Amino acid sequence: KESSVSAVLYAEERKARQVAQDLSAHEAKKAKENSTTSPPLKVSCLQRLLSSSQFECVMAFAILSNSFLIGMEVQWNSTHLTEPTPLPFYLIQHAYAIFFLIELVLRCRALGLRALFISDGLFAWAWLDFFIVVAALVEMVFDMMYLVGTGKGDTLGGVSQLRIVRMIRITRVVRTFRIQRIIRFVAPLRTLVFSIAVTLKSLVWAMVLLAMIMFVVGILCTQTATDAVIVELEAPVLGEEVLADLQVYWLPLDQAMYTLFQTISGGVSWRDPAISMERVSWTMRLVFTVFISFVYFAVLNVVTGVFCSCAIETTSRNPEVIASAMIKNKQTYVENLRNVFHSMDEDGSGLITLAEFENILKDEMLNAHLIALEIDCSDAWTLFKLIDADKSGVIEIE
Repeated sequence: KESSVSAVLYAEERKARQVAQDLSAHEAKKAKENSTTSPPLKVSCLQRLLSSSQFECVMAFAILSNSFLIGMEVQWNSTHLTEPTPLPFYLIQHAYAIFFLIELVLRCRALGLRALFISDGLFAWAWLDFFIVVAALVEMVFDMMYLVGTGKGDTLGGVSQLRIVRMIRITRVVRTFRIQRIIRFVAPLRTLVFSIAVTLKSLVWAMVLLAMIMFVVGILCTQTATDAVIVELEAPVLGEEVLADLQVYWLPLDQAMYTLFQTISGGVSWRDPAISMERVSWTMRLVFTVFISFVYFAVLNVVTGVFCSCAIETTSRNPEVIASAMIKNKQTYVENLRNVFHSMDEDGSGLITLAEFENILKDEMLNAHLIALEIDCSDAWTLFKLIDADKSGVIEIE
């Protein structure tokens, strides 16, 4: 009875599998009939070229070198204020602009406008590239206007050279945004940016908490400083230096809050505001000291812990990070396993025989290595059969 039931279940499984295969073949045939033309071979080759690691390395080098050239040009202009920008800077920048324009056109040709700017998961980067390329082309126009204008007086078509220079500087700042594309090519940078992005929500609430604390303490300090200034105007006792310090650090309320923020962020040494408040009231000196201690040793440490916890937890759920870690662990696992098998190969032939494999049970060190790799070697023959996939009677190390 059990055998007949198993036969029926097996027959039903084969029938369901056959139905699934027929449906798959039918859909493939239908898709082939509906497709008007197959993609050209040159487009598929272009797609492989744009997705290759070599092309990404070339683009990364071009972006870095272009950014470095922009920095060199800005450095030269800042040290030669009265001299015009050398012509080679213009020519090289225009060459980079044309190169990035060609790269964008090739991507549009390979992927299509809809896939690149709408459907692709990286469409935001595509729009950023488009915006930067347009800015580079606009800068080329302004550069030509400026170079032509230098030979025809101070204006060109009613546009002053100073205005053209300002437009060039604006477009140059826009072009520096291209360096962010390096994040796409370097996994550690992507992980850092992703971790920072997921902590922005916690950052907002941390700033709200600090603002609330600084608002309360700022009210106390500003009120005390205001009363001291009023009394000082009626009967001078503190002196002009103390009044000046009170006005610099504690008057009005927004300045007091800014002073408190500077004391906890390293913008100013908290000793100077504390001394100015100490000359007015020792009670407010105590309040200010409690504020510094509480924010430094409690609030900021807790906020740092929340940031770290949030970043670690979110990053651990990032599929890209998980996949990268799995690949790295697999490579390490294979390398360790290969080293263990090289240790088993007593004759150096590159092949492991059953006799050599059985020595695992006798060698405590090799046995420990396999256990560390989570491999049960209690039954050498069973493990040997599992590894010997081609049933040749020997295990090839490589």
